[in-house]
Amino acid sequence: MMRDPRPRDGRGVALMVLRALQEQGAFLQNTLDAQCQATGLDDRERRFAWELVLGTTRWLTQLDDALNKHLKKKPLLKLDVDVRNALRLGAYQLLFLDRIPEHAAVSATVDLAKKHAGQHTGGLVNGVLRALLRSGYTPPQGHSIRAIALRYGHPRWLVKRYHPDGGDIARRRCIANNEPAPLTIRLNPHSVDTVRQSLEADGAALEKAQWAPDAYHLRHHPRPFQSDSFLAHQWTVQDEASQAVVQLLDVQPNQEIWDVCAAPGGKSRYIADLMEASGRLVATDINRIKVDALKTRLTHPQLEIRIHDGRLPMDATFDRILLDAPCSALGLVRRHPEIRWRRTPENITTSAKLQADLLENAAGHLKTDGLLVYSVCSDMVEEGPEVVSAFLERHPHFTLESPTDAGLSSDVATQDFLYMTPEKHGSDGFFAARLRRTAETGTPAVSIKSSTPNGEGHHE
Repeated sequence: MMRDPRPRDGRGVALMVLRALQEQGAFLQNTLDAQCQATGLDDRERRFAWELVLGTTRWLTQLDDALNKHLKKKPLLKLDVDVRNALRLGAYQLLFLDRIPEHAAVSATVDLAKKHAGQHTGGLVNGVLRALLRSGYTPPQGHSIRAIALRYGHPRWLVKRYHPDGGDIARRRCIANNEPAPLTIRLNPHSVDTVRQSLEADGAALEKAQWAPDAYHLRHHPRPFQSDSFLAHQWTVQDEASQAVVQLLDVQPNQEIWDVCAAPGGKSRYIADLMEASGRLVATDINRIKVDALKTRLTHPQLEIRIHDGRLPMDATFDRILLDAPCSALGLVRRHPEIRWRRTPENITTSAKLQADLLENAAGHLKTDGLLVYSVCSDMVEEGPEVVSAFLERHPHFTLESPTDAGLSSDVATQDFLYMTPEKHGSDGFFAARLRRTAETGTPAVSIKSSTPNGEGHHE
């Protein structure tokens, strides 16, 4: 089938992005940004494309359930990819977007399918969407795992992970995962007033966040990344939980610090700012492309950026080590809704093995009385407390310190770990542990051969 490579509106861009997500394993945000720029969409169509892609991806199970009730001959997953996604886009408009007239949503979706999948597809798309209009759709009610998964657009295995019986705990997490994430930024505490005045002159509002000292929520700015304050590097985007992880390090002047898996560099940048042009920060990553990007983005004088596999020995010891390990990234579902459909329990097990290897090696490079912070953007128990507990059993010369020792609120601490989740803290989902080396005795760092880290699960 010859596909039209030139979408000219929000619906066409949305269809291309959904195809790339499913056929190429692309990441939603990057792909959507690139397609919007390549097609030169105006602001209105760009916002529409974002709404369609994010909404369709979030509510996939509910849309598929609604559509399959009217697909008698062939289920949705057996259809051509563009027909399948056109139907999903049409159903999303009918079920979730009140501002679009129903007849316009059906007609535009039929045209979209014809253009990208052939004229013969128009009858099927028209018939299914009109049948959906006549019957409507009510998702299953109740608090069972199946009902929550369909009603809130999550795979059943993930709902079960939130709570083995489903119920209100799982429901609240799924609801939070479908809420838009706030634009949380980090400011230098010495420039808050200047930045606030600049943003307010643009009609925006700056609100102090709750959990991290340098975190603020930026509200109501029409084009924040074209603002004078952003272009002048007076603030950077960084979620509150990510900032809280850096706070656990207790960065002090003149320290030697290693950021083991540094890409994309948000935490390295924060650490470097806290060091106040003293000491030495070594930021490493295994991926050459990401390291090159780090060198372009980060220019602090005390920063040294290297390609390095975090499972292999380094040539130095450090006062502070941050191991923000590659993970399932299931704490980022509200920002990257495609993640929920790509992960399986097996992915979590694989990640946990890599994380244990990275932690084992990094710990061998920590000075006595130094701090190592282990973090993941996931709240799966295998990637967080189980990795740390197993490490502490092997290494009695390390002790666990509470996040409250670093000045963070007890509301983000559970069993001396940092736990932050969307439904409780309005942040990304993060786990972190603050480990102090109390003695020299311990297992020396060794070279570990295992699967190559791929960088997934990294975040600002």
